[in-house]
Amino acid sequence: MRNFAKSILNYFATYTETRFRFDKRNLAYQWLDGQERDMAVLDLAVFPEVQWRILDCIAADRPIEIGIKKGEHAIRLVGKPLADRLLEYVNKDGHAEALEALLKEYGFYAETKPQPVIGAATDLFDLPVNSRKAWLESCRQYNLRLRKVYAAKLNAISDAKRAGLRASLRIDTLPLLSLNARQEEQKFFDDLQHMAAKCNVSSDYIAAIQGYVQGSIVDFVLFDLFMVLTSYLQSGWSQSLYLFFHEIGGEGQQRYPLFCAEVQGIVSGDEVTIRSARNVFMLNTSAVNSFEFDNVLTTPRACLFEEASQSLHPIEQFLQAKYSVPNPFLLSHGFSPIVKEKLPDIRFR
Repeated sequence: MRNFAKSILNYFATYTETRFRFDKRNLAYQWLDGQERDMAVLDLAVFPEVQWRILDCIAADRPIEIGIKKGEHAIRLVGKPLADRLLEYVNKDGHAEALEALLKEYGFYAETKPQPVIGAATDLFDLPVNSRKAWLESCRQYNLRLRKVYAAKLNAISDAKRAGLRASLRIDTLPLLSLNARQEEQKFFDDLQHMAAKCNVSSDYIAAIQGYVQGSIVDFVLFDLFMVLTSYLQSGWSQSLYLFFHEIGGEGQQRYPLFCAEVQGIVSGDEVTIRSARNVFMLNTSAVNSFEFDNVLTTPRACLFEEASQSLHPIEQFLQAKYSVPNPFLLSHGFSPIVKEKLPDIRFR
């Protein structure tokens, strides 16, 4: 009876992978690198602690089920370099004169009717209409310059952070950003415009900008796994979601996962739950056999989750022997790339 159950699982895995069209040259389970922008693939390598939780489920021979709360797994972008760059720009020599030049250009200092005897206007909206318009347009032009500095620096520190993640985690692909840089840029500009309407002296306005930059620019959330998952689940790519593990493939070759599981993503309030869709764990035996090893794996294509670690063992032993790797690695919390002359690379993913 036990062998019958294994035969049924193998039958199911074969059908899922090939739909029994054995003339197909491409295997169904493969990484689609380069298509992340289209949301066809979501790579979780940037959240290693979540990968470890999932691998621990498999190592414990139990179906996958983990909860991801909003803000629980977030990668932040330090805002101080952006604040420093803006202050440097505002404080540099001649910059106060730049605002004064705009005020003169737009006629803010043109002669106007004398102010009431109670004294000079202390509020922008006490000024004549033409002066008020000149002030607001001068500040708008000045703020547009600051906006460009803000956008350029935010993009620069975001690019640097992503490059650092790729290098430190030894990964090539990242999920779509949770940070809406355009929205942050717009908010910065709108806040400056709001402050401009409360001033009518250039030195006061520059001081207000300095205080705002020092007190209001904080860290940004570059990636929030909750947001990443909800966006992905709402994209509607497929009714079936597959969680792939690791990759095998050489330079210029298609890359395949070593094992996978069909999962469901369920959004409830501020939490996403990732759980196994069924009690079936799939082994990508055919992918390993598609490369030119001197013998083939005879491991079944699927098993129950309670047999997952046991079923992975023959695949792991096969690869350890071929690559001369002394220690088990498939369920470890990350491993260095495994390479050998004339064999495909194996990478943690």
